[in-house]
Amino acid sequence: MGLIGSTAWGEKHAEELDSKAVLYVNVDSAVSGPFFQAGATPSLKPLLETLQEEVRHPYDGQPVARNWTAEGGIEILGSGSDYTVFLDHLGEG
Repeated sequence: MGLIGSTAWGEKHAEELDSKAVLYVNVDSAVSGPFFQAGATPSLKPLLETLQEEVRHPYDGQPVARNWTAEGGIEILGSGSDYTVFLDHLGEG
């Protein structure tokens, strides 16, 4: 039900996540056609920028960055999805 389930799960597992987790990847729409689109925290944005240059698009072999669809590149995450509990309550962002 909305963000209630992911928030409850995150709160229940907060101690374990704090001691073991190093990264959280949220995939809301795993398939969106041939175009790459992503969002990240400011601290992970440089990593995604590097990866989009290194990962090759399956259609033409060019870097994924050449098929970029998001205006201005990688979007900075705000709120409104299952990642909210990790970003706003548990993580360092």
